[in-house]
Amino acid sequence: MDIETWRRYAQCWSQPAVERSAPLAQHVTDDVHYRDPNVEVAGRDALGAYMDGFQHAFPGHRFDIREVVAHHDRSVAWWTQRDPGGTGVQDGVSFAAHDAQGRLRDITGFFGTPSAADRTP
Repeated sequence: MDIETWRRYAQCWSQPAVERSAPLAQHVTDDVHYRDPNVEVAGRDALGAYMDGFQHAFPGHRFDIREVVAHHDRSVAWWTQRDPGGTGVQDGVSFAAHDAQGRLRDITGFFGTPSAADRTP
């Protein structure tokens, strides 16, 4: 339940499916539940398919995990979505419950409409 778990999970959002499979299995449970303002999916395969859609909609974008706090098998991560040039385009926060091995098992993400005033360089 440390920042590295979140960082490795965040990297999965930018990796091709063939490269993402093993790291995603290391950091999320088979039956992971994921929610954000656009979707609710259940299962690692469904989450991977949603990640594929993200990559199609935002080619070359990645997530930068800025801070994580955790306790009692729960954590919260603050992140920035960055474009291919590294510019922050949107900030957000994600909450998760973890299994006994520290893998993410229930993830809820929040983000808003990006604006120049809200961006963190």
